[in-house]
Amino acid sequence: MKMNKTNSTRSSEFHMRPEEELQELSLRYEAILAAVPDIIMEVDANKVYTWANQSGLVFFGEDVLGKEASFYFEGEQNTYERVHPLFEGDENVIYVESWQRRKDGKKRLLAWWCRILKDENGNVKGAISTARDITDQQETEEQIRLQNQLFENTIESLTHPFYVIDANDYRIIIANTATAIFGTISKDVTCYAITHNRKQPCRGTKHICPLEEVKKTKKPVTLEHTHYDKDGNARYIELQAYPIFDNKGNIVQMIESGLDITERKQMEEKLRESKKRFRSVVRSAYDAIISVDSYGKITFWNRAAESIFGYAVYEIVGKSVSMIMPERFREKHQKGLNRVVSTGKVKIIGKTIEVVGLKKDGREFPVELSLAKWGTREGIFFTGILRDITERKRIEAEIQKANKRMKSDLEAAAEVQKSLLPKECLEIQEVRFAYTFKPCEELGGDIFNVFKLDEKHVGLYILDVSGHGVPAALLSVTLSHVMSPSPGQSSLLKQQIGSSPEYRLVQPAEVAKQLNRQFLMDHEKLQYFTLVYGILNLETHEFRYVSAGHPSLIYLSHDSDAAILNNPGFPIGCIKEANYEESSVYLKPGDRLYLYSDGVTDAMNSNEEQFGERRLIGVLDKSHDLLLKDSISSLLRNVDEWCGNAKLVDDVSVLAVEIAAKANEHIS
Repeated sequence: MKMNKTNSTRSSEFHMRPEEELQELSLRYEAILAAVPDIIMEVDANKVYTWANQSGLVFFGEDVLGKEASFYFEGEQNTYERVHPLFEGDENVIYVESWQRRKDGKKRLLAWWCRILKDENGNVKGAISTARDITDQQETEEQIRLQNQLFENTIESLTHPFYVIDANDYRIIIANTATAIFGTISKDVTCYAITHNRKQPCRGTKHICPLEEVKKTKKPVTLEHTHYDKDGNARYIELQAYPIFDNKGNIVQMIESGLDITERKQMEEKLRESKKRFRSVVRSAYDAIISVDSYGKITFWNRAAESIFGYAVYEIVGKSVSMIMPERFREKHQKGLNRVVSTGKVKIIGKTIEVVGLKKDGREFPVELSLAKWGTREGIFFTGILRDITERKRIEAEIQKANKRMKSDLEAAAEVQKSLLPKECLEIQEVRFAYTFKPCEELGGDIFNVFKLDEKHVGLYILDVSGHGVPAALLSVTLSHVMSPSPGQSSLLKQQIGSSPEYRLVQPAEVAKQLNRQFLMDHEKLQYFTLVYGILNLETHEFRYVSAGHPSLIYLSHDSDAAILNNPGFPIGCIKEANYEESSVYLKPGDRLYLYSDGVTDAMNSNEEQFGERRLIGVLDKSHDLLLKDSISSLLRNVDEWCGNAKLVDDVSVLAVEIAAKANEHIS
């Protein structure tokens, strides 16, 4: 790197000796290396650290020199295998990513660029490597992936057709599953072919083409169209079309959402989508490197500084560094500079701080600054590495905004899900029911219910959809509707016998089979659910039930310890044409049954130990003398005490049934 020299403080008759000039040059280079925010490390042929810049010492600690590189490895890794060709002389430069232990003990992911070092005979004597902490970048990329996954799942969860259409040739680029009502979306099919069975786009005032209208107005439009499904049936659709622009303001695509107003005249559902594309910022190539003397005069100014601040070298070298900072900070800066010159102490050396920069055109912008101090016979000098972080600040603000909006949506979805739980516990004749539900912080998929099937039978179920978030919650809400008996008409649980007004109860095993056929797992989404569904005979107190991959029922007899009722079965949706078997248990006065989700047994304490089935049975064994609802409260209290400050990893759901003891009957 070429260093600009200021002759204002030098005597034209003074000449340094070569060794003094070499020493000064060495000090300048060492100061610049010390100010570089990237880690720079040197190892010998045995991979032992022999030199580190200031950033390396800050990251690994002052005692890093003399230690082998693998001492700081975190977890199993093949880093040595990756760099083996380098030390064999087969490669000159190698890039590798490695998890390393920082001096504070935290695990961080570093990106290394390793270059071989050879002696005068061409023999490998070590390597020099630069590294950058990319842990935060990796987390940002994971957030982007989750945002994209949420977008895709949201689109697929829509019950009405959704398209993205090419603005040039009307081709359908993206279509959700709901569009299958109009036919199969092939590779080059157009919107007018799939929805109108036409060979040309819509024309005229009767059927205004939404794409042409959007291209004309460059604004969102709402239109009514007649579409035809794959069977030729006319459907009246309310279309909402939105333009997508490129960076030149040209419409390149159109989003089209169709609401079927034939069957549902009023349906208020807005399509919200957010596409966030984050790109990693290449920092070092754009960093400004600026040196100033003890008077605050700029002595060095590189090309990146020209690009960032707008001043050419000839305009800025020899001028006050206060030119690149807002006026409100200049007095404070000068006082700090005077203090450093007089005391020699600088608080921010070796640290990275955020300051405000000022461009030539008067615009202010955020800057990340790393500062180094060095000295010669001429006095004290400072070299700063400055990075424009305007883009990073903007991205952080957008992420916070998106997260806030997403959190609000998820909280609203959780309230909807909670509203589907039983409002109050049934008490039918001598049969009592009780339940509890405690959601975890993340939106889950637990749901349960108790309902009368007829005058002699009560149905109850508990289910748990795999995973968390919007997809799991949407499926649980759907299942709550499917598993609800419909008065006066056939449903999954009750089927009309012929044309007579009589109904037959669908047996639990048959219900499980029908659910398995209806909700067969999509192997791309890998979503399934576990279930216990049973029918209680109010006269005989026989409980016939089916279990589909759900935690086993706990049977608490009035005169014995709690027992597990094992009835294994495949989760719903996992195996096509799976068979399900029913089991039954007769409940005597004082007997209880407990149905629960795995959120109870999977609850962890601070040591990551699960509450477990054995502890669950132990708590229930001690609850004989408690009321049914109090026994559930006792169980929940024990789970909370077990977790302590640890957060629940899943929803906790418990549903219990009891045959009350008769007034003149003694339960021993």
